[in-house]
Amino acid sequence: MNFRDDPYMKNLDISDNVIVSLGKTSLRDLGVISLVHLNATSNVISYIEVEAFLGQIKLQTVELSSNSLVIIEPKTFIRNPSLKILSLSSTRISDCLTKALSLSHNLSEF
Repeated sequence: MNFRDDPYMKNLDISDNVIVSLGKTSLRDLGVISLVHLNATSNVISYIEVEAFLGQIKLQTVELSSNSLVIIEPKTFIRNPSLKILSLSSTRISDCLTKALSLSHNLSEF
């Protein structure tokens, strides 16, 4: 399925690939505008641009476990008011940064 055929897609599973980064226009280039759940686990993502999730106001869950992430800028999810779950297990992100992200975005689970 071509993602551009369904701009109102709610769930996107891009897990188990070799994606190395999420650029500021990655989701916008796919034409996805109503994303609620993103599963990007088990890739080799090492970098996420600050504006990667810009415009995804319905986004509630982002699963990034089992990636090569070391840091996520705190402003990365600042414009995602619906975000409740950010999964970062099995990454190299420190517990301190994980807790800071959780506190700054009122996440219910991280």
